[in-house]
This record gives sequence, structure tokens and C-alpha cells, in this order.
Amino acid sequence: MNTFDDSRLTSMPVKLRLSTASWLNKLARWPVTDYAAWVALGNSRMEHSVRGWLAVTALRSALSLRRPVALSRVDGHISALADLPQRRGARPSLAAHPIPQRQLDQCTPDMLCQVQAMLRAERTQRIAHVALGISALEKHGTALYVPQARARGIRHQGEVVHVHEPQGSLHVLLPTADAAVVCERGYAEPDSLSSLRLHARHTWLFLYYPRCESELEAIRRIVGVALDSACQL
Repeated sequence: MNTFDDSRLTSMPVKLRLSTASWLNKLARWPVTDYAAWVALGNSRMEHSVRGWLAVTALRSALSLRRPVALSRVDGHISALADLPQRRGARPSLAAHPIPQRQLDQCTPDMLCQVQAMLRAERTQRIAHVALGISALEKHGTALYVPQARARGIRHQGEVVHVHEPQGSLHVLLPTADAAVVCERGYAEPDSLSSLRLHARHTWLFLYYPRCESELEAIRRIVGVALDSACQL
């Protein structure tokens, strides 16, 4: 004769209570751990304070409700980057925080100086049109500006590209049709705030950190197209 085992009935509430307590503990600790993770991303235009973290968290929630930006090529447009080679391997992981937008893996410390030197060289080739300075968007880090582009609607003093120091990833403003090619080839993805911007002709991209010389050359070409477009050369 089978006997009814009531041990399950007595143990289930205990397990449920323990599970609930564990979940509540994680929920209570989340602001602390998330704040620490956000600060660890480094400097940005948002001050490292509870107020800054709350603003970023609110923005993060708002962005989660919006549809991701889908870039598409423009019929009849022949991109100067049409022959850009495909980036090899998986895309890197990016932090969940929209400000600052940062890469979490596939970074090595030996390419930052080369990225900075590349920006200076691209500026030298267009020295009559391009200025070098500190990013107006990031509030730190090397940036290239095309001052005359402000009259054509490029904001932030005509900022076109900046590097995230000390990491080495970049943000670049590209014509949308060229931006679609760069994303297709695996070198970038739309900026975390791109769904809030209404640029019809230009799009901010997050350019991944170059892992090797060939990827640095691809980034150099992308930056060159962005600057030439802003200069209307």
C-alpha cells in the first residue's frame, strides 16, 4: 500500500521562502553592483554620482522601449567603403549602460597609441579643414572637428570622431548609407543614443577597438570617409 509523503508539502514553502529571500537580496544589491559597473566603464560626460547614475538608468529604461535603429543602404549610392573587408570573428560585447557606451572585451592595451596617431595623421592630411581637440561630446579624449560643418547641421562644434581613452574604441559620424556598409562588415554598430536622434543624412556609430593592423587600416578608411564627408571634399 502506497503511503502519502507529506515531506514535499512541508519543504516547498521553505524553498519558496529561500528563493524569494535570495531574489530580494539580489534586487536590493542591484543598485550597488550596477553603480560600480557603471563607474568602472570610465569617464564620460556624465558625472560619477548617484544623480548621474540615476539619469543613465532612466535613459537606459527609456531606450529599452524603443525599436533598435536599422540602417539600410541608399539606392544609387556608391559608398567609398564598398570594398571594405569583412571583420573576422564575433562582434565584441558592449556594456548595457548607454552613457558611456563602452566595449567590454576584445581589447588589448597596445593599439591605443596607434589609434591616436592615426587620428592625428588623418587631421594632418586635411589640416585646412579639420581641427584637433578634446571631445565636446565625451568631455575628454582626442577628437577631430570640422568647424565649417556646423553650418550644415553637424552639432557639438562640428565634432566628427572621438576616441575613448584609455580603451581605444571610437565614435564616428558617417553618412547613413556608408554607416550601413560599416555595420554590415562588422566594424561597428549604431550609437546607443541613435534611436533618439533624427539625423536623416548622418549616423553616429560605435567603432570597435581595432585588434590588429588590418583592422586599424579599416578604421582609418572609415574615419577618412567621415571627415571627407563633413568637409564636403
